[in-house]
Amino acid sequence: MQKTPLEQLRCGWTIPRQIGGAVLRNRFKRWGREYLRAWTAKQQPSLDMNLIFKRQAAGFYARVSHKEFDETMDKMVGKLERHR
Repeated sequence: MQKTPLEQLRCGWTIPRQIGGAVLRNRFKRWGREYLRAWTAKQQPSLDMNLIFKRQAAGFYARVSHKEFDETMDKMVGKLERHR
């Protein structure tokens, strides 16, 4: 994460192939864009960030629900807001 003078949020994604197939990786990117769009509507963060999905046990990411993903993003956003 890095502050930027652009007055917008820019987000990159690092999702290795070991996470799962293209459908699964694209699902996480779509859910993430949806979440971040809603978050930036409430406030205007000026950040560049990269979300990195780390390797987990086989099948871990395939079992992640949209609700669990949003809850994890809530934790991340909470940490960002405390450090601003």
